[in-house]
Amino acid sequence: MELNPREQIKKIIEPSKEILLVADTKNNPDSLSSLLAFHLFLNKLGKKNEVVVQTERIKNLDFLPAFSILKNDLKDAQDFIISLDITRAKVEQFKYNIKDNKLNIYITPSNGYFEPHDVETKRGKSKYDLIIVLNTVALEQLGRPYEENAEIFYESPLVNIDCHPDNENFGEINLIDPTACSTSEILFSLFQSLDPKIIIPEIATCLLAGIISVTESFQNKNTTPTAFSIAAKLLNAGANQEMIIQHFYKTRPLSYLRLWGRALARLKTSREQKIIWSLLSPLDFEKSKSEASHLNQILSDLKNNAVKSEIIFLLAEDKSGSFHLKIQRINKNIDLKNLENLLKEQGLQVQESHEDFISFTKNEGNLVDLEQNILNTIKNILTI
Repeated sequence: MELNPREQIKKIIEPSKEILLVADTKNNPDSLSSLLAFHLFLNKLGKKNEVVVQTERIKNLDFLPAFSILKNDLKDAQDFIISLDITRAKVEQFKYNIKDNKLNIYITPSNGYFEPHDVETKRGKSKYDLIIVLNTVALEQLGRPYEENAEIFYESPLVNIDCHPDNENFGEINLIDPTACSTSEILFSLFQSLDPKIIIPEIATCLLAGIISVTESFQNKNTTPTAFSIAAKLLNAGANQEMIIQHFYKTRPLSYLRLWGRALARLKTSREQKIIWSLLSPLDFEKSKSEASHLNQILSDLKNNAVKSEIIFLLAEDKSGSFHLKIQRINKNIDLKNLENLLKEQGLQVQESHEDFISFTKNEGNLVDLEQNILNTIKNILTI
C-alpha cells in the first residue's frame, strides 16, 4: 500500500542527519512560526537542523521560542573544493598564507612540475540530506536562499508543506492542505502523527502564534472549526496565548503608530466607499522613523476598520524611492487575478499573491500618477 504524505515525511526524516528548514517569510508570521515549531520538533527528535530566512527578522516575532537561531544565508552549506591533478607530479610540500585578502597556496612537487590546467575548482555537495520548505507556493518565493544556492534544492530530497491552493507541488513529498487555515495547523496534525508527546509548550506556542496571526485572533474568514479545535489542544499543551496576544495586538512600536496615523490622515474613498485607499510618502517614513515592513499590518488594520468597503489599497513610496502597493479584496466577486494582470501590464512587479491579497513593487514613477492609474484600473474592474 502506498504511504500517505505524512507517513512519507516520517520515513524520510528518520535517516536524515542534517535538515534545512526554509519558508517564504516576507511579512508572514505563519511562516516564521512554522519554521521555529519544526526546528524545535526536530531538536526533540535529535535531528540536527538549521533555519534560514530570506528577510530581516520580523521584530514583533522575536518573543517566539528559538527566535535567535534564525540565519539569513547559506554560506556554509557547501565546501569550495580545489583539486590538483597529481598524475604527472607528486606533492612534496604544501603550505599557504593570506595576503591582501587572498589565500595563496604553495605546492612544491617532488618531481616534475604542475601546470595551471592541473587545477580544478568546484563547489562541494550540499551538507543537507533533507530540505523542508514551509508555507511557500513556489521555490522562487524563497528569495536569496534559493536564488544564490539553487543547486542545493535539486541535490537534496525536498519536502513541501503548505496550505495555499495554488502551490506548485515542487517537492518529492507534497503535503498540501488548502482546507487548513495555516501551515501551523498542518504542522500540528503532522506532529501529532509523528510523535504527539513531543509537542512541548514552546512548540505549542509557535504553532498557536501562526494560527492566531492568520485568523487575526479568530476574527476573520480564515477561522474554521478545526482552527478552534487545534487552538484548544495547543493551549492544553502549554501554549502561551497571553504572550502571543500581547505581542501581536497590544504592543505596537511607536514608529508603527506614527505611520498608521499618517495613513489614516490621508484616507480616501470612492464610489460610495466601495474603494478605500491611502498614500504614504518618503517623508512619512522619515518623520515616523518607520520601514516598509509595517505596510502589511497597516493594510490589515485598515481592512478591520472598513467594514463596508469592497477593496482596499495602500500605496507607498519609501525612503529609497521604491514604490509598494498592497491590495486587499473584501468582496469575493472582484476578479483579483484580472486586476493583478492589468497592473503587471503597467510595470508593477508582483511580490506576493494570495487568495484575497496582492503585493506589488515598482522602482520608478510618480506617487500621484501611480495613484490615479491604480484607482482607474480598480474602477474598471468593479464595472466589469
